[in-house]
Amino acid sequence: GYLFDRVSPKLAIVIGLAIFSLFSAMSGYSASALELVIFRTLDGVGVSIFQVSSASYLGEALPITRGRLLSASVLLGGLGLFAGPFLVAPFRGHISLPFTIAGFLGLIGIVLFIIFLPSKFKSEVKLETHKYSLSALAHRNVLLGSLSIIPFGFALFAEVSYVPLYFQNVLNLPSFQDTLAVSAFGIAPFVFAIPIGILSDKVGRKPFILLAAAFQIVAGFALFVFQPPFILAFILNAMYGFGWGIYFMNMIAIVQDSVPVTVAGLAAGMIYTTFNIGAAFGGPIMGTLIGISWPVAGSLSVGIVSVLTFVLALPMKERIGKVTEQMKEVEVEEV
Repeated sequence: GYLFDRVSPKLAIVIGLAIFSLFSAMSGYSASALELVIFRTLDGVGVSIFQVSSASYLGEALPITRGRLLSASVLLGGLGLFAGPFLVAPFRGHISLPFTIAGFLGLIGIVLFIIFLPSKFKSEVKLETHKYSLSALAHRNVLLGSLSIIPFGFALFAEVSYVPLYFQNVLNLPSFQDTLAVSAFGIAPFVFAIPIGILSDKVGRKPFILLAAAFQIVAGFALFVFQPPFILAFILNAMYGFGWGIYFMNMIAIVQDSVPVTVAGLAAGMIYTTFNIGAAFGGPIMGTLIGISWPVAGSLSVGIVSVLTFVLALPMKERIGKVTEQMKEVEVEEV
C-alpha cells in the first residue's frame, strides 16, 4: 500500500508480480520442507504486493466506476479459479510443472504490464497537493472492514483448503465431478461480478457485502453438515465463491470510498493485512477440527466464523456521495 501511494503504482505491481513469478516457480523444485516454506512465504510477499497494488489501481483509476473496475479483476479471478483445478488435475503426479507454468505466466504478465500500464497514474500528480496522513485510516469503515475481514479470511481458507479433500474422501465424488465441484467456486464471481459492480456504483457497497457474507454462512453450514449430492455440492461451492468475490471487491471499494485518494493504497493494504491474519489460521484450525468430525469442523470454522463477518460489517456506513466529491476535486485540481 505504501509503495502504491508514495512510490509508483506501476512499479509496485511489476515488483510484486516479479517476486511471485520467481518464487512460485522455485516452489515446485523445493528440496526440503524448509525450502518449500521459505519459497512459499516469499511467493506470498509477491502476491500481497501485487494484489494490494492492482486492487488500489483499479479502485482509484476512476472512482466513480470503482465497483465496475474492481469487478473486472473478480471476473477474471473467477475464470482462473474455475480453470485452475482442470489445469492442475493432469499433473497430480508431477506437481513441479504447474509451479513452472505459474512462474512463466507471471513473467508474461510483467511484460504486458510494462507495455500497456500507463507510467503516470493520476494519484501521482495529486500527491504534490494532498497531505499523506495515516490518521485518515482511523475511519469507521476502514476499522470495521479490517475487523470483518479477519473471520472472512479465516473461513475462506478453511473452506478452500479442505473442500477438495472433502469432495474426494467424504462425498466420494468421481474424479471429473470432484474437479468440477471444486471449480464451481469460480463460476459465480465470473458470472455476477460485473452486474454487481455496476449496481454497487449506483446503490452502494454495503448491501452486497452483507449479501455475500450471508451466502457464505448458508453455504458453509450446508456444505459440511448435510453431505450433499454432487449437484447441490456444486451449487453450494459456487455460492461460497460468490461470497468471496462479491464481498472482497465491495470491501475494497467501501474503504477506498471512505479515505482520501492519497492513502487509497494504504487502506487497501490494511484490508489485505487483516485478511491474511485470519487466513493464516483458517486452514490449520479446520484441519485440527476434522479430527472430531467434518460437520463440527465446517460448522465452526466456516459457518459460525462467517456469522462474525456479517455481524462486524453491519455497523459500516455507506458514503455514496464521497465518490462524486472525489470526482469534483479531480476536476478542480486539473483546472
